[in-house]
Amino acid sequence: MLIVPDISGLAADRRRGAVCVWCAKELTAETAIPLDDRRVEIDGEPTICFPRACRGCGRQAAVRESQDHKLNCPQCLKEPNDCRERHAIRRLTLDGRR
Repeated sequence: MLIVPDISGLAADRRRGAVCVWCAKELTAETAIPLDDRRVEIDGEPTICFPRACRGCGRQAAVRESQDHKLNCPQCLKEPNDCRERHAIRRLTLDGRR
């Protein structure tokens, strides 16, 4: 759901989720926010990557996405409380505070 840097241009440790996709902080299962696996081509080979974020960077990205979403989502403009994406983004911003 969150927009991440171009996966194919990232170092291997960022692509596999060992470090934060944005700041390169080392991650553990307890500190990482998964950013959904991505299918990309690297050196002509199809590859599945598992980017993750630290809580701080994940929260910042979720806040940016939330601001953009509420301005561009037809559902949010009509009835924000009924938008599932809005609620998912909100959960990500709250997860970043832990």
